[in-house]
Amino acid sequence: MSVERDADDFDATFKPKGTWAFVLGFAVLLFLLWMSVYLILLSKGINT
Repeated sequence: MSVERDADDFDATFKPKGTWAFVLGFAVLLFLLWMSVYLILLSKGINT
């Protein structure tokens, strides 16, 4: 019984802040990569 209670307390107190930082960093990286591709295409005179 006490093991189950400890697991519930762990779930209630566990806040994955590092995961959100990783997701945000990954999204920013993807945005910067796409912007660099877009700027390269613009510099070559290709636009839609």
